[in-house]
Amino acid sequence: RFMKRELGGGLIMKPEGKTLAYCGEEWNDEYTKLYTPKSTVTDDLARPLIATAKLYKDDDDEAFAKGLEAVTDVDQFLRYTAVTTVIVNGDSPVTFDDNYYLVVPNKPKKVMWLPWDLNWSMGGFNQAMRAPAEDLAIMQPSAKKAFTRPLAVPRFAKRYREIITELMAGPCSARSMLAHIRVAHATVKDALAQEATREKVVTAASEALGGPRGGRMSMFRGRDGDDLAALQAFATARAQSVNDQLAGR
Repeated sequence: RFMKRELGGGLIMKPEGKTLAYCGEEWNDEYTKLYTPKSTVTDDLARPLIATAKLYKDDDDEAFAKGLEAVTDVDQFLRYTAVTTVIVNGDSPVTFDDNYYLVVPNKPKKVMWLPWDLNWSMGGFNQAMRAPAEDLAIMQPSAKKAFTRPLAVPRFAKRYREIITELMAGPCSARSMLAHIRVAHATVKDALAQEATREKVVTAASEALGGPRGGRMSMFRGRDGDDLAALQAFATARAQSVNDQLAGR
């Protein structure tokens, strides 16, 4: 529905393997396995994705940059990376090889990155992040080639910084984030009050049915202390860190 409404439809993929893996010139079973298409794959829509993946094998930086602009919506990719970095969403392709969509709209036929599974953003997935999460480097958010290669292109890096600057003056400013956190907390506070009881019941039922003991994996625990205070502290500290980095401090 989102693809039809916002992008006019197209190819939808939810990768579950090596990010931007190149598996040959034609779509094949290996592509299907790694990219997990959620819509019908057609040659004209698969072509930009295959071309994008192949570019990462090219050692010529300028050829890489020009090629990427031809088959990927670079500005949209940079915006996706900027938002993911600013809100420190470690449970994403900056760290792992899943939790995102790659789509190719019918028009224009260029690869776009869309987020998925944002519940551990705002530094919540701290076990996977460099500590402290609020100080994640904006220009080096990932060690993965899918991100390091484009950000090594000077004109892409310049545009990326511009996008982060725009975010910090608007929706990702401390003032904006704190306001949204207050609204979200007021919306879900009753459900949060019931969460501990609900988890005990689910855990007990799981164990009774032979499931793992102890409930959720330890890495999926909540933030230390009160969620509201922790989120507010993170939003304030992250905004300060990003602004300091932009200013060269």
